Amino acid sequence: MRGLRQRLSGVAIDVTPLRASRDFRFLYAGTAVGQLGSAFTTVAVPFQLYDLTGSTMAIGLFGAVTLVPLLLFNVVGGAIADKVERRRWIVGCQILGLTGTLGLVFNSTLDQPNLVAIYVCGAVDICAFALGAPAERASVIRVVGRDHVPSAMALKAVSSSLAHVAGPALAGVVLASVGTTWAYAVDASTFVIAAVIISRMRPLRPEIIGANPTFGLVVDGMRHLRRQPVLLGSFVSDLNAMVLALPVALFPAVAVLRFPDRPQVLGLLYAAPFAGSLVASLASGWARRVTRHGMVVTVSIVVWGLAMASFGLVDGVVLSLLALAVGGAADMISGISRQAILQLASPPELVGRMEGVGMAIWTGGPRLGDVRAGALASFTSVPFAIVSGGLGCVVVMLALAKALPGFTRYEAPPAGAPAPAGTSVVV
Repeated sequence: MRGLRQRLSGVAIDVTPLRASRDFRFLYAGTAVGQLGSAFTTVAVPFQLYDLTGSTMAIGLFGAVTLVPLLLFNVVGGAIADKVERRRWIVGCQILGLTGTLGLVFNSTLDQPNLVAIYVCGAVDICAFALGAPAERASVIRVVGRDHVPSAMALKAVSSSLAHVAGPALAGVVLASVGTTWAYAVDASTFVIAAVIISRMRPLRPEIIGANPTFGLVVDGMRHLRRQPVLLGSFVSDLNAMVLALPVALFPAVAVLRFPDRPQVLGLLYAAPFAGSLVASLASGWARRVTRHGMVVTVSIVVWGLAMASFGLVDGVVLSLLALAVGGAADMISGISRQAILQLASPPELVGRMEGVGMAIWTGGPRLGDVRAGALASFTSVPFAIVSGGLGCVVVMLALAKALPGFTRYEAPPAGAPAPAGTSVVV
């Protein structure tokens, strides 16, 4: 019995960061509340656009409108995160997001809600997220210490997975029962709650002291990235997985082709990857012991690609959902190690900028993946687009591992090791 408990404790998620760091508890709770609330607006905006217009083009246009702010402001937000007091900046971004969401609330109460207002207020929401997320993620290593970064990232993965599974489900209930206004109102309330919780943290001093121009910091961060094969390999790996092998845009077509008499399966297709990622994050006790994070990323993305290719080949509900769940678990394992690499291999004064680049890839990559999958499927077939993307992801990942051996050989520094030295000029 004791041996069984020891084995289970070795697999179960490590909650040491929550026990050891008061500031991480506040950061974690505030972020978790915000993620859950954001799911309501993520579901409500396309629901309202389609309800008002009956056009999927209107929904696609919203994605196009928000793509540029996501890519631009994530990078800018990362540079700002390195030169400001991060706690205050994160709270300020929560307030900016609240402003956009309140605009959505007010607009939805009108007899004829304004379409332009939905795009504008939704874009404000996205800008607030893009500006604040790099500072929030860059703060983790500051509040937990270098030795607990992998475990902290695994804990954040749990809250993110729960938000992606429970948030849309709850949003659907609210939309069906009381309407769009209340769905937006729930999100607005979570901005307030998150801001109050995060404001309880101790101030987080800037990493760079002085009036450094933001654009100059962005350029400096890009130069550093070009010289770091470990970070470059991590970012390119994620971009490869999202652009080539992400099949989400084809889920509606898959549901029609495979399950024409079971429309409810579509919702299960969307939920299955996050269910797999949730299981993987709950069983992430390995994260506190593993040091070969580059190899973990490489193997995980190969598994992800093979799982997505399998999803394109199999038939039946169980096998389809299982393939997606395995892929989601592999993607989560990859994400935990990629975040560990980013925070541990970056000098302290560059963590914010590297998080900004990472967030731009994490948010922009899936949208590029949707374009790839949709275009290829329209010229060939849905199964071919999925299978070829998954296998292509595997080939590119193996080629990347050969081209950047320093990435696959990367090992986390031993406990107590100093942070890597930076090349930025601190004034």
